[in-house]
Amino acid sequence: MPAARLAASRRTDEHLATLRDALVDPQAAEPAAFHEGNRRFHQVLLEASGNPLLAALGRPVFDVLEARLVRSDAPPQTWERVFAEHREILGFVAAGEAGRAAEAAHAHLDHLRAAYDQMDERRAPRPDPQSPVREAEHRLDPETSDL
Repeated sequence: MPAARLAASRRTDEHLATLRDALVDPQAAEPAAFHEGNRRFHQVLLEASGNPLLAALGRPVFDVLEARLVRSDAPPQTWERVFAEHREILGFVAAGEAGRAAEAAHAHLDHLRAAYDQMDERRAPRPDPQSPVREAEHRLDPETSDL
C-alpha cells in the first residue's frame, strides 16, 4: 500500500511515537478506546506518508466505516489480529523497510475488507421467504417459473 511504503521512508520520530501510542491491546482496553486507537493508527500512518491527499482521503473513509459498522458483529479474533497487524506494520515502518511495510499493510487491509464484509452480512436483514417480493422473484425465476 502506498501510504505504508511512503511512511517507511518519510516518517519522523514523532510519527513513530504517535503510532506506538495508538497501539491499544483489545484485551486490555474498552472497545471505544481500542477503536479510537485503530483510527488514530491509520490516520497517523497516512500522515507519515508525507502525502496530504492520502491523509485527507482517510478521514471520510473512517467516518463512513464508523457510521456503518457495528464492531461487535466482527468475526471472532478480528481485533486481536488487527492489533498484531498494526504492530507488524509499525515494526517495518520504524525499520524503514518500505516493501515489507507495504506488503503487511496490504495483507492488513485484505483482512479488514473480509471482516467488514462479514460484519455487513451479519447486519443485513434476512429476507422473509413468504414475502410477496420473494414469491414474485420465485415466479419470475426461469428455473422455477411455470411461465
